Amino acid sequence: MLSFLFWRRRRNAAFYQRLVRQSNVRRTLGITGAYIIGVLFLNTLAMMQFEGLPLGDAVWLTLVTITTVGYGDLFPTTIPGRLSVVILLFIGGIFVLFNAAAEYFDYRLDRKLRMLRGRWRWRMNNHILILNAPTVNSVNYFAHLVREFQDHDEFKDCAFLLLTDKYPDGLPEDLQNTGLVHRHGLTTDPDALTACDADKAAAVLVLAEHTDDSRSDVQAFDILHRLRDLNCCATLLAECVEDRNKERLNAAGATVVLRPVRFYPEIVVQAVVTPGTESILENLFTHTGDECTGYQVRVESLKWSDIVVTCLNNRVGTAIAFKDAKSGEVVCNPEPDTIVQGTSLFVIVKEDRITTKGDLQKLITSIPAS
Repeated sequence: MLSFLFWRRRRNAAFYQRLVRQSNVRRTLGITGAYIIGVLFLNTLAMMQFEGLPLGDAVWLTLVTITTVGYGDLFPTTIPGRLSVVILLFIGGIFVLFNAAAEYFDYRLDRKLRMLRGRWRWRMNNHILILNAPTVNSVNYFAHLVREFQDHDEFKDCAFLLLTDKYPDGLPEDLQNTGLVHRHGLTTDPDALTACDADKAAAVLVLAEHTDDSRSDVQAFDILHRLRDLNCCATLLAECVEDRNKERLNAAGATVVLRPVRFYPEIVVQAVVTPGTESILENLFTHTGDECTGYQVRVESLKWSDIVVTCLNNRVGTAIAFKDAKSGEVVCNPEPDTIVQGTSLFVIVKEDRITTKGDLQKLITSIPAS
């Protein structure tokens, strides 16, 4: 029986695969179940008719026979009864049971392979959809990115779906337990975006595959238009290689546009959680605009709020941190009433208006001690 079953499975492999691809396995199993119930009913009637068994014994004999248990306490003795068992149960019922079980396990295996290789339709809602994979160090980047999102209460239970053609054989092992799953396909393909439920996502991240190639901006522009066609209402974050393309990406529907920063995925997360923070952070990373400057000045027993107010009133900038004289640690954003004993101040200053160390030391010295 088993060898015949394996032969049938090989012969019908193409048929089973078509069933799986068309998602008809439930219908097939339903038909099989209905057939088995019919066989059980007919054989029970046959045992009552040909063997003269009461209903309870007829049902018992039918069940122990089709499940191949066969206790031997009851068995058919007439030729019509035996023929009924052979035709209905042995040939029909048992074979169909094995065939249905084989089909189900084929389906489960194929389903698992489709998930691993990115061919599965995940049917998500309120998820974070990531489009494209960086060409360099993508594994560490995605692991860090997902971890940063999960550290926020708003996204700690959120699902993460990656659409890319970079991993045709499945996600690398280091990403398989991070909570990230993927769909294999092109990010500019409307059918692939639909399969990723882009219109139901909470946020969509359009990453630049090449951080130094402006053609990534062209691809982002195309993706944003396709997302708009799908009526995507999610927060849309798009990475932009060339600053001159930012306005175009905003006009195409991007909620947030920022430069690719691979070493700090926290910037991406903050931009999604609180749009606008990316502008502040990007400003500090560039050579134009504002910048954070450290001044080696001595601070003796001064209240932090007095230091901040003095720097602002004298157009020095915004003090954000100090280096503690005892521990040597940099203390960021201290409480207003913190008494500072420090060796350095860190101030956000304008590029065209940088105060000298000597001038700042004079200002600090003029503040009354607390």
